Formats: sequence, C-alpha cells, structure tokens
Amino acid sequence: MLEQLREIKTLLFARYPCIYLQTDEEERVLELLENVIDTKEQDYYIWSVVKGLRKFKNKNLPGEYTEPHELLAQMEEIKHPAVFVLLDFHPFLTKDNIEIIRYLKELINSFQNKSKNIIILSPIMEIPIELSKHITIVNFPYPKESEIMEIIETVSNKLKDNENEDDFDTELNQEQLNQIVKALKGLTETEIRNVLLKSLVQKYKYSIEVIINEKEQIVKKTQVLEYYHQTESLDNVGGLDRIKKWIIQQKATFSKKAKDFGLKQPKGVLVFGVPGGGKSLLAKAIAHYLQKPLLKLDASKLFSSFVGASEQNTQKILDVLENIGDCILWIDEIEKLFAGVGGSGDMDSGVTKRVFGKILTWMQEQKAGVFVVATANDIFKLPPELLRKGRFDEMFYIDTPNTIERKEIFAIHISKSDRKPKNFDLDKLAKSSPGFTGAEIEGIIKAALNDAFEDFLKNSKADLTTKHILKQISENVPLSKQMEDKLNKVKKWAKTRAKFASSPEEEMVNGFKIKKLEEV
Repeated sequence: MLEQLREIKTLLFARYPCIYLQTDEEERVLELLENVIDTKEQDYYIWSVVKGLRKFKNKNLPGEYTEPHELLAQMEEIKHPAVFVLLDFHPFLTKDNIEIIRYLKELINSFQNKSKNIIILSPIMEIPIELSKHITIVNFPYPKESEIMEIIETVSNKLKDNENEDDFDTELNQEQLNQIVKALKGLTETEIRNVLLKSLVQKYKYSIEVIINEKEQIVKKTQVLEYYHQTESLDNVGGLDRIKKWIIQQKATFSKKAKDFGLKQPKGVLVFGVPGGGKSLLAKAIAHYLQKPLLKLDASKLFSSFVGASEQNTQKILDVLENIGDCILWIDEIEKLFAGVGGSGDMDSGVTKRVFGKILTWMQEQKAGVFVVATANDIFKLPPELLRKGRFDEMFYIDTPNTIERKEIFAIHISKSDRKPKNFDLDKLAKSSPGFTGAEIEGIIKAALNDAFEDFLKNSKADLTTKHILKQISENVPLSKQMEDKLNKVKKWAKTRAKFASSPEEEMVNGFKIKKLEEV
C-alpha cells in the first residue's frame, strides 16, 4: 500500500492530470489520499452521483453538480489548485457517453500544466480507447501479510480497553498467527476487521473456520467462482497411481525451502480422457491433499450478452484469484470455456478470444500461488496455445481403469455403502467389468443396492451381494464401448503428447501396491 501511495504522490507532484485507482476499498483509500494530497497547496474535492461535488472535509454533506456534465463544467470553472476524486465514474466512460468522454479528454488536456488533478476511484476498470493515452492506472492491492498482522494487532489492542477483555483469547503463537494471516489474504481491510470481530463474538478467539466461511461468501459474490469444501481424499480415488505420485511430489515444491532452493511453484495440471474416469474427483482430492481452498470456475456464468461485460467478469475473477492466492482453481470441462477460439471469432465479435487471451496471459504470468487443475473430455476442442509446453506443468491422460484399478474402485464404493469389501468377490467383479469407468462402477453399486433393498423387504436377512452387482454389470454397456473409435483416437494422441495417469497393468501386478482391501 505504501508503494502505491508514494507513486500517487509522485504522479500528483509531476502534474499527471488524470489517475485511475482501481480498488474495492473506497473509504480506506479516501482516508489515505488525505495524507498524500498536500491540502495546503491543493483543495481536496470528492464527487459522487448521489451527493455531488464537495470538499473532502465536508464529505458527509450534500454538494452540488450531481450530473457529469455539470461536474466537468464546474471542475473547469474552478481556477485554484485542486484534486478532484470522482467516485464510481466508470459508468459514464462507456461508448454511449461519447460527449462526456470528449469533455473529460479536453479537461485532462487543459490540466496538463496546471496544479489540477483528476483521480477516478472505482472497483471496475473502464477506460475508453479515447482516453487510454491520457490516464495513468494505479492498482490498490488488498492488504499484504505485514499489513494484516498490523490489523490483527490493532483489533487485539482495542480489546484491552474492553471491560470484558478476559472473555476473549487473542493470544496467538507464531504458527497460529501465520495460519490466520494466510486465511485472511484476499480480504479488504474492512472485511478483515469485521471477520476478526465476528470470530471473537462467535468463538471468543480468532477462528480459521469463521474466516474461511467469510471468504466463501466473498467467492460466492463473484457469481462465477464456486467454493468447494475439502471432502475427498486421494484414498477415495481408485487407481491413477502415476498422477497421485506426481501430486505427492509437487506438495514439497510449495514450501519455503523449495522457494529458497530455487524451485518455482508449479502452475497446474491438465487432466483429460474418458468421461467418468475420475477427473472431477481428482480435482477435489488434489485440493484436499495440498490443503488449499478449492474454487471452481463456472464458465457458463463468465460470459455475458452485455458489451464488455465478459471481459470485465474475467478481469474481476482474476483479480479475486490474485488477491486470495494460494488456492486451487478448478476449470471443469475447459474445452467448453474456449470452444470456438480457433475459429474466426465472428460469432461473438471476438469476445471468446479476448477472454481466452486474458486467462492465458494470467496463467503464464501469475505469481499469486494459484494452482490450476483443468479437466477436459475432448482434448481436440482445446486451442493449441493452451496445450503448448509451459502452460501446465504436466498433462495426464486418464484411460478406462484396468483390472487392478477396477478392483480398488469396487472396494472404495462398496465401503461407501457401509459394507466390507472382503465380503465380496472383488476379483470376479473386476474381471467382469472391462471398459467400465469409476463413475459407471459407482452407478452399478447404487443400482445393485436398490435391487438388494427389494430383497431385504422380502427377507430381512438379505443384503447386498456380489450377485447383485454382477447382475447390474451384465445389464449395462460401458460408454467406452459406445464411443470406442473416438476414445482410441484420444489415446493415440496422448501417447506422444501427455503422460498416462495410470501405470500399465503388468507393472501394477509386479510392483504397484494398492491399499490392502481387507483393511478397508
């Protein structure tokens, strides 16, 4: 924050006529600007469409000139040195307001050699092409770790003046403090203060749980990102030994030791292959294993019919991810997000290409510690720019599970039905179900349970058996048989361009150790 304030002070002193500050922390920034603007040399005005133009010291009083045209005319009329802070002026900078854009451009030019400056303060970046060369952009980041620690200290110190101080436990050791600070990243100063007080009221201490719940609300407000709670572990993923091993290896690279050693934090992984092969489950399990928040990107809500809204949505999401940092971004069925990028772009006036470009650039350059897990069913619909080396650390192909993997998957889903796998003929089930995916095996167990329940209604001693499951296997045709040619084409492509998520069956027989089924 201090860096941005110094930059603004320099720009004002150097007589830059127009500065654009993008921030969600309006009140905080307005207070900070009072320390930056030399009020002995320049008057400090603020404007909003509701209260009009007034001096900052009278910010809570109604002013004049609420209409943009009136405002700009009055700014031109004022002859003495001044800084004009315009709040939420971005709706008046769209192409429908060409007269205002032109007026503002002429005003900026007239301020060039005068001690008069315009600061546009807005949570949204909206700069028309006509003003792009006349406006200097300064982004205000959310509080950094050192600033968050100061806020925590301030809140704790204020409690000392409270007569009920003894009711609250604000003492934190270094490890606890680091965890709290990490959890608070991505919140504004106001949000941090509020959630700390909320935590004290609810739990009488600083609680990670309360903070995470608050952060979940912020993610929901984007309406494009969805927060997933960590419920699936790698143990719930049948087979896929190679990608599991890779994920386990990556965990160490997120540490400070790895950073000090010179290792760069991994960017992400692309997982593609047969539908129902466990890609979505794997994304959830990765977040659980790495102990990071899982945010899912809802592509259907990213695009809007309003001009420029899709690009704004994208930038807003990327800003949220940058501020939250240290999380898992799950882009499910990524091919649907970028369908048509390789075309002419005439269908949507190039919106998809621009959104794709923003996301691609962010994936390449982001340093916030966001690990991207992208899943795809149809690899051939993805643009080649996304597949080139460097976008992802690895690409893994998920094939239909082999016999050993199917045995493990049956054991997992039988366990989830509150039955013991050792009471079933897992070898027979695995050998009887070639081509079945994990999702299809899960469906078979559910259907077999329904059959078993019918028997239970007739005989209270009846229960789920191997026979019930075999019956369902015989009555279903796996998707891999229905779309065999297409899946073979994908598999052939993957052999030279990606890694297989599973070892060959013969390697598993000779050396791959799955969990002892009798212990499940």
